Amino acid sequence: MQALRADYFGTTAFGQIMGLSSLVLMVGMVGGPLFAGFVADAVGSYRPGFVVIAFLAGLGAGFFLLASPPIRNERFDEAGTR
Repeated sequence: MQALRADYFGTTAFGQIMGLSSLVLMVGMVGGPLFAGFVADAVGSYRPGFVVIAFLAGLGAGFFLLASPPIRNERFDEAGTR
């Protein structure tokens, strides 16, 4: 993921994009186990919660596979600066 971010957005915006994506990852890392636990308490099994989490992870992987490189503006050089 880090290599894709660097290739697609350049080194100028790398830190900003890493910070924003880390927020999304943290929500998943905190919310996933809580969601699985709530589903297990309601249904009596962890399987439905894990299936939902696995589906969401697969959906995210699909988006990575479908991502196309951004169109570069000729006015900007390799580093993303003028």
